[in-house]
Amino acid sequence: MVQQTDGGHFDVIIDDGGHHNCQIYHTFLKFWPRINPGGLYFIEDLHAGRLGHYMKDVDKRCHGTLMANVIKDWMEQLIVTNGTITYRLPSNVSFVTCQFQMCLIAKK
Repeated sequence: MVQQTDGGHFDVIIDDGGHHNCQIYHTFLKFWPRINPGGLYFIEDLHAGRLGHYMKDVDKRCHGTLMANVIKDWMEQLIVTNGTITYRLPSNVSFVTCQFQMCLIAKK
């Protein structure tokens, strides 16, 4: 666990933490600002957020947020600039790429 006194300024963060959608989303929101320009943020085990026992808290604690849908919105915004979106792409995202159960978000 990273302490508040660490100063941030990371080149790479690998989110291998909680599998609940709220945990993944809120961890990203907290640590994304701490990535250096050109840095990489990995989120693994994204498939777990769609499994039954991890879906139970989505409506209560996360207001329906599924991290896979957040990432799909971000990718859509990188392809086209108009359309209906729910989750706004952070302005300093360079690219998003995904593979089996994992996505990588790069900072400009």
